[in-house]
Amino acid sequence: MRFLFFGDCMFGRDGASFTKNPFRFVAEFIRETDFIFLNLETVISPQVLSEAHKTPKTFNYQSTGIQLKKLRSMTRAPIFVSIANNHSLDYGLQGLRATEKFLDDNRILYGQKDHPVTRKGVTFLSATDHCGCHNLKKWGKSVWVIDYNNLEPVLRKIRRISQTTLIVFSIHWGSNWVTRISPKMKHLGRALIDAGAKIVFGHSAHHIPPEPTEIYKGGLIIYGLGDFVNDYAIASDFRSDEALMCTISDRGRVSLVPVRRTFVNSRSSIPIPF
Repeated sequence: MRFLFFGDCMFGRDGASFTKNPFRFVAEFIRETDFIFLNLETVISPQVLSEAHKTPKTFNYQSTGIQLKKLRSMTRAPIFVSIANNHSLDYGLQGLRATEKFLDDNRILYGQKDHPVTRKGVTFLSATDHCGCHNLKKWGKSVWVIDYNNLEPVLRKIRRISQTTLIVFSIHWGSNWVTRISPKMKHLGRALIDAGAKIVFGHSAHHIPPEPTEIYKGGLIIYGLGDFVNDYAIASDFRSDEALMCTISDRGRVSLVPVRRTFVNSRSSIPIPF
């Protein structure tokens, strides 16, 4: 089985798209893989949602989903996306339900709270350790939020999944602009592998962290790949216009493919391999 992981994907603001197909310059990688994974850092709604649904927070994102339709048209491989992050409820429950409906309509897979989804021998779960909001308890009713002080329910869930399937655990974790991987992230990543996950797919920092990946007891921990697409101003100290794609070959070889985002105009960020 061949795997392809993208970093965070934030396709637009207020329904306006940065670019219709940010995946077109990496089509070769998409064609050659059996499973695709990414973090969906935005609400998706083909009809722009009213401002009335906005959750009070610093940044709220929504886009129409045309980029995922383009990706879906490029491959028949299962596409797994994480919708568990600090933008899951940017437009309240209506935004989350709109995102889920769009993904269902376009045959794109996602985990609902702590319920896994399985296709072709791969089981996918997704969670977050933060919400960027004022009501973490409310967020936790709809999104799987990790409590670092009580990891046992998470680990127990993984242990209960049949070991005949390959488990990919997606986690939106840590702070932005990090100079090191925190001990609690390392502990969680390794604990997930110990419990039976084969790949821990981490994301969130908005740049390539100092330690992007770790091989641990035969499992892969991805601490972060940077942002595959967004419109943020470049943080030069963190080289945030650079990102990685992570590929795993059918022989199990892990490779990190450098990507640079080129800003073709003030509202468009195009990822292109080096």
